[in-house]
Amino acid sequence: MIASLKRAIVHILDANSGVSVYSEEELDVTDASINSFITKHIEKVFEDASMRNAEFSENSGFKYHLAEYIKDENYFITMSKFIAQRVYEELLNRISRFV
Repeated sequence: MIASLKRAIVHILDANSGVSVYSEEELDVTDASINSFITKHIEKVFEDASMRNAEFSENSGFKYHLAEYIKDENYFITMSKFIAQRVYEELLNRISRFV
């Protein structure tokens, strides 16, 4: 269970159609329906039997952006867009392997 949800943002990543939309606005997590929606999705991830632990390499872009966010919480949108872009690139790579 999630102790508290402080921030959330939704980016649209549709590798099948080649569309990605990176949001510039955070969701209002004080809205009960939004909070419930996001919480349920996060809980599904933690319940996934295929979930694995990982470590960031020293030169990881993820590690850099996370450190920037820890220093300045206003960096959240920039960090989330970076992560979404990396996920989208990986989705495209996986699709291209099957074509």
